Amino acid sequence: MSSLNYAIVDAFTQVPFKGNGAAVVVLDSNSQFKDELLQAIAAEFNLSETAFTTPINKDEGKFFLRWFTPKVEVGLCGHATLATAHVLFSNRKSIGLADNINRLEFQTKKAGILTAQLLGDGRIELDFPAGDIISIHSGETQERIVTAIKEAFHPTPPAIKFIGDGKKIYDDYLLVEIDPNYDLQGASVNTDAFKILASAHQIIVVSQSATGNEDFKSRVFAPATGVQEDPVTGSAHSFMASYWQKAFGKDQGTEIRGQQVSLRSGDVGVVVHGDMCKLRGHATLAAKGEFFYPSRLGFYAANVQVGLGNYTLIVDSGSAYTWVGANLSNPYLPSPESIATGENVSVPYGSGNFTGFKFIDTVVIDNIVIKHQQIGVANLSFGFEGVDGILGIGPPDRTFNTTGTDPFILVPTVTDEMLMQGIIDVNITGVALSPLTTPDFELNGEVTFGGIDPTKFIGNLTFVPTTDKPPASTFWGIEQSVTIGDSHTVVIPPGTPGIMDTAEEIYNVTIEGTTLLFLATPFLNTILNVTGAVFNDTLGIYQVDSLDSLQSLFYNIGGVSNKNPFLKSALYDLTLTLLPKTIFELTPNAQIFPPQFNILIGGQEGVFYLLFADLGDEADIPAGPGMMRHYVTYDGTRKVVGVAQTKNTFT
Repeated sequence: MSSLNYAIVDAFTQVPFKGNGAAVVVLDSNSQFKDELLQAIAAEFNLSETAFTTPINKDEGKFFLRWFTPKVEVGLCGHATLATAHVLFSNRKSIGLADNINRLEFQTKKAGILTAQLLGDGRIELDFPAGDIISIHSGETQERIVTAIKEAFHPTPPAIKFIGDGKKIYDDYLLVEIDPNYDLQGASVNTDAFKILASAHQIIVVSQSATGNEDFKSRVFAPATGVQEDPVTGSAHSFMASYWQKAFGKDQGTEIRGQQVSLRSGDVGVVVHGDMCKLRGHATLAAKGEFFYPSRLGFYAANVQVGLGNYTLIVDSGSAYTWVGANLSNPYLPSPESIATGENVSVPYGSGNFTGFKFIDTVVIDNIVIKHQQIGVANLSFGFEGVDGILGIGPPDRTFNTTGTDPFILVPTVTDEMLMQGIIDVNITGVALSPLTTPDFELNGEVTFGGIDPTKFIGNLTFVPTTDKPPASTFWGIEQSVTIGDSHTVVIPPGTPGIMDTAEEIYNVTIEGTTLLFLATPFLNTILNVTGAVFNDTLGIYQVDSLDSLQSLFYNIGGVSNKNPFLKSALYDLTLTLLPKTIFELTPNAQIFPPQFNILIGGQEGVFYLLFADLGDEADIPAGPGMMRHYVTYDGTRKVVGVAQTKNTFT
């Protein structure tokens, strides 16, 4: 198990257990958390919002910020932003925030850049977009809203003075102004009545003008997002700020006071400046502690220095380009020697892509310093949430059709550059991975350059000539046959090409490094018929109810074995002798997602989800043996792939 520190902060109040509570988690800049895990954490807290913030540049007070309700990620949340700022300002030393930083800048996915300023009176001032509200005064939409208000406040609904629809970032917000004499605070509200508005309006703000210390009062309901009533909502106040400023005839720059009259209640100061709104409020710490969660979903990744930055890169034998920039909170930091070539780069992957520009810079892998390495820097990427990019260790031919307008530009891989610079003696890359079910999977793999590591495998290393059958011929491609179970039912006939890949994805479930078994439809159907596995439409993967339904897959590969596989680097003996083909077993346990991660992929306890994916009727590139369970090498000079058993083959 791993853990995260968290704080629960009550926003827009100076009194614990008032205002609006939000959980705040400060992540490390190299965090590798998938959206599924963040959503699971938010659901566990079960607060209206949980905020996750990641440092971009602590010296300048810049952070990346995301918000999750128990059900979904949202594009904006005021009280959780205030809570996040309070945590950062209150924990400067442990977070690494300088004493002179009193203004924070939050980069967000949908709301642009937000700021938080620590004021002299102890309040925190947030800079949010001001709402633009358009009147809804007739038609079916108005009738549906009126009906919802009547049912929600039954049996004594308020008189409605105005109905307004939000735009842009507030396009799912709805404002309903009611009679100022109505007892909004004391009203009992049936929030289920608002569900009929969910297709167009997920956040319903019911507000009225007030007298005394407040200028206006409100209550906010959002059952469609998993929040029946939000105690105090910063974004609702920025949404309606301009409306009330104009209604009261107050000059811009004048603070008006709002009170959200939920059971917990809270106070929000509002100042309109053009198309922006400043929200002012106090915050107080309610709780803090440690949150435990299952360790990460099998990222086979390396910490790599590129230029002056440190990045978490997926180790991918199925591609050859090394690039950074997928994580907006950890941008590329060029070294003084960096060269921008001016060339565009675009690389597609099985379930993602990146586009950007080519640079030449220094890359450091562990203690290996590679100068003048050609890299990509993304300005747009998809499918790489939680990591910074890719460390491509596949054949360099995989870089064709990726750079500039010339399809035949070949970009040297990190292995190529090591060889050309004399860092290694032979063009050999070895990969040893630990499956997710082993105790040591936190340190879950090792890549070696320039030789074979005899400590990583058991028995002989079987070498297989790479296939010349496209498109597998451009990967670490081999030819194989596969049978299943004691009956040795043929799944894949002899001579079928397959690829050895350390990073694959399936539909909306992403587990880098698990090497999913991608099979042509006829091959997959054979396995389904034997095991009785069925397709889960929600997750997009296959499942069985019992592990006993599965049987071992036997991969028949090979043809040559190294005369002396235990010598490395310059001593590596490349004299090959022909040996009988070798059978490698993929046990049932190696064919499933680790059950402890079912919750993180949206699955159920007691169900076993399979690592199989359908390539279609015309496809002929099933994946080779699971790389998690075997030691695999690639010899780029002699075009052979080596495979051997490891201590993890049968775990």
